[in-house]
Amino acid sequence: MWPSAGRATAGAVVRADVPRAMLAGAILWLAVGLWLAVIPNILPQLANERAPGPPLDDFAVFYSAALMVRHGQGGQLYDQRALAAQEARVHGRPDTGGPALPYFSPPAFAAALAPLTFLPVGTAAAVFLALSALLLATSVALLTRASGLGYVSVWLVLGAMLVYQSVLDTLFHGQLSFILVFLFAAAFASFRSRRNGLGGFLLGLLLIKPNFVLLPLALLAWKRQRAALVGFGVAAAVVAASSVAVAGPSVIWEYPRFLRAAAGWDDKNGISIVGMFGWNAFVRALAGPGHMTEVTLWSLALAVPTIAAVAWSWRGAWPATAASLAVRYSALLIGVLLVNPHLYRQDMLVMLIPACLLLGTVTGRARVALGLVLFGAWTLFLYHFYLLRVLEWNVTVPAMAALLVIATALTLDRRAAGGRSADADEPAQRAPIRTPLGADA
Repeated sequence: MWPSAGRATAGAVVRADVPRAMLAGAILWLAVGLWLAVIPNILPQLANERAPGPPLDDFAVFYSAALMVRHGQGGQLYDQRALAAQEARVHGRPDTGGPALPYFSPPAFAAALAPLTFLPVGTAAAVFLALSALLLATSVALLTRASGLGYVSVWLVLGAMLVYQSVLDTLFHGQLSFILVFLFAAAFASFRSRRNGLGGFLLGLLLIKPNFVLLPLALLAWKRQRAALVGFGVAAAVVAASSVAVAGPSVIWEYPRFLRAAAGWDDKNGISIVGMFGWNAFVRALAGPGHMTEVTLWSLALAVPTIAAVAWSWRGAWPATAASLAVRYSALLIGVLLVNPHLYRQDMLVMLIPACLLLGTVTGRARVALGLVLFGAWTLFLYHFYLLRVLEWNVTVPAMAALLVIATALTLDRRAAGGRSADADEPAQRAPIRTPLGADA
């Protein structure tokens, strides 16, 4: 099953029934990937109030961590002093002993990037962003096919992405958000084609940002998706074994301890909760600085109804139709974002997936109405920080919660036909993704 992972993902793009718009979109993003070859030279000119901080600062963290792994210092990745010294060398500046931007991913991700450290940091960033942009192209192709949106809608999505602030932030800072979108989109495509083992494996690779995997893993365990859990376990074993190999056995307890400590940082080590987009950012905007205990407790309290809404949307058997799966997967992703304690603007690009899938599950006036709601949410996101300064409260998070309510409500008429499980020997019939509400109930 696992050797076919690459063929399964690629086959979803090149299959004969894939619209030509997908190919055109991939070509467009290939051009974007090539353009990224010169981005280290133009990034300083792109700096503006929407992208504060130096260009490629986040990639410099990845590059520094990869260098440490390459030089046998993997056990010091979560030592802020050692990382600060390495980052100073990468930036070509004196080591003043000041704090460094933290490295939050497991050592396995730094090991995967180690070959790039044979290149200068700017060139390595261009290669990294070009390759991840091609993964985003694949994501768009997969979402186009899965959502059933028409050609015009596809080009609107592509155009919106080109000016989407999350895309610009990812390019400016050198983040890995394009990879996250690809893993979530490819996992959905795998579940939709009933390759549950591959879907679980792709979700397991999200351990490069562990905060994204807790809710999906809990869902797979609750729904007893054995093949998906095996796939997830294989990915987790690869990440864990690679991490231990480059950082030593102590990373097994040191890395979780680091993540727990970092969850309580605010205005420290480059972390600012008020600039995030989960429930913790919503509470932090209302509570103000210096109230981390209240922020943590209220964030956990708000996570309870959020997880309950996701669980309610997944009630019953595993979705047996594409439309049912699309709505429930959308609710899952919105829930994942809301309860995430470390969600910055570039990671909000993941919202592209539920937006496309939800639009594809409704038709006629319902699609127009939902499109207007999504446009309103996008507008709030676009002016998020301006409204935060004026109103002193976070407007994007309530908009996301409203979309979760909408996604959950859409599951009312999306019961899986026949109550068959996705693990059944006999595949259930699948309805087209554009089926009107209630047609597969």
